Amino acid sequence: MRVDIDFDGDRDLLLVNGDTLDDNTPKPIHGVRWLEKVGQEFVEFHEILLLPGCERAGVGDLDGDGDFDVVGAAFMPQLPEEEWDRWDSLVWAENLGDAKAWEVHTIESGNPVHSAVHVDDIDRDGVMDIVTGNYVWIVGSGKSQVRRDYLTVWRGLTKP
Repeated sequence: MRVDIDFDGDRDLLLVNGDTLDDNTPKPIHGVRWLEKVGQEFVEFHEILLLPGCERAGVGDLDGDGDFDVVGAAFMPQLPEEEWDRWDSLVWAENLGDAKAWEVHTIESGNPVHSAVHVDDIDRDGVMDIVTGNYVWIVGSGKSQVRRDYLTVWRGLTKP
């Protein structure tokens, strides 16, 4: 995703890595990072948050302080459901001012079915909201293993 995460006038590159669908293994190195653009070059790599199974990220000013915060969403529906409680599934990285220091807050644990995440003021109340698109079911062994709503909305989240 291209976004001016540090508000210096150019668009930096936000990167997400956390695909577990190939080997079914959440890894502690999964998460969200950004590449800083200076002039015409991407020159520096910065870590924003670590989240095993992180599949998507959304960007918006969640706390109303004028900078971009980042939301990371985990997608690991292929893991046995009894293992889900071990993992955070939605986290918010609060930008502490210069996009180089972040405080990570857990919004949700134990529900790693978020295949999409979006940050926007969807109800137009002046406060940012988070919307996740969720994987609805996996059929296996003759029964549905996962049942979730298609969308989940967190309205007006300014501090977890």
